[in-house]
Amino acid sequence: WEAKKENYKVLQSLIQSCKEQWDDKCVSLDLEGRWSRQNHLGLNVMEGLLARGMEEEKAKSETTKPYIQTWKRDENDKSTWIVSTFSVDGTTIRRKLTYAVGTWEEKYEGQSTLFGPSSSGGTVLTRRTFYVPEPDADMPRVAHVTVSQTPKGVEESRRYLKDDGRQMILRRSFWSEGSGE
Repeated sequence: WEAKKENYKVLQSLIQSCKEQWDDKCVSLDLEGRWSRQNHLGLNVMEGLLARGMEEEKAKSETTKPYIQTWKRDENDKSTWIVSTFSVDGTTIRRKLTYAVGTWEEKYEGQSTLFGPSSSGGTVLTRRTFYVPEPDADMPRVAHVTVSQTPKGVEESRRYLKDDGRQMILRRSFWSEGSGE
């Protein structure tokens, strides 16, 4: 072991350096601001809602509604985002969540467009947030990802910037419960 010890120390130092560079890259992703969905640019939104069990008329209606969020970086942790989602009026906050890196839980009550109706007393979703390389993104080519275990299946929400940071892309992937994928 003694003969190999120095090699492992060098490797450990290199890994630490790579981790620091990755962390710097992740916190350089600047999602701060007010973002609204451009309904005419959405691809497969209706199909995604239908896959979650929504009826066709309701899904069609949902695809035309405004969807507005503000993203604000947490003052104490630069990799954490505080996200406010607004009602259709664009001014009333209907949900405020903290997206911290790691596994966390969200409890919701009532009806959710993506997750369906909650059970009595509310439904708890297990969510995990992290960053990944994203080749389609502007520099720093990083995406903010949240994977949610929902009553209807697993959803990945991947957000990244395009157009010199003027456009936030949200790419949702959904695997329904029992789909075998």
